[in-house]
Amino acid sequence: MVTGRNASCKNVDKVLEELSDGCDICLEMRDVTPLLLIENGDQYYVNVRGIIDRLRLLDVQTLVQSRFGVECARLFKVIIDFKYIGERQLGEICLMNLNEVRQCLYTMMNENYLEVQEIPRSVDRDPHRTYYAWYVPWIALHEKVLCSMYNCLGNLLERKQLILTKQEELSTQLPTSKSKAGQRENLDAQLQMANNALAKVQVAITKLLHQIMLHRDF
Repeated sequence: MVTGRNASCKNVDKVLEELSDGCDICLEMRDVTPLLLIENGDQYYVNVRGIIDRLRLLDVQTLVQSRFGVECARLFKVIIDFKYIGERQLGEICLMNLNEVRQCLYTMMNENYLEVQEIPRSVDRDPHRTYYAWYVPWIALHEKVLCSMYNCLGNLLERKQLILTKQEELSTQLPTSKSKAGQRENLDAQLQMANNALAKVQVAITKLLHQIMLHRDF
């Protein structure tokens, strides 16, 4: 017979096991980030570093997809999983022909999202007998992502200021147009458009600030 206390302990053990799922898998092979890590067999602590790294990774993958497209994002994810991988392997895994793979890889490399490591198979370093392994330069890419976010934030703040200036100009014109109904309606419509644009820009700024906080402050 299971008592209430024993049942409660079993439930706790089950929850802890689920939250620490993936701890027994090699770090290079797992695709699940455990929320808890185990120390000394029976002590649990929150995997803060792993969770933050996973969030950063997902954010960068989203950025890659929005910037380069779905095919590049798929290649990027496979490169992350394998750390170092060749073009032919990428094509086989992602079901893409070699020309498409190369086009995507070099597009991302030109933007410094990827780098390639030359691994010569002969002493003379013959290019035809050299293996080219693609990888993600995380440190440089992280700095690039942050720099891009700062530039984007600057553009958004500039855009916000322009909208505020436009709102102020429209607001000053409203009292002088009371006698002209058509002009008043036109000004009201422009002011509403400016308000909508300002709301969208503010949402984008807030979201971007959260992303900057994730990549800079943790």
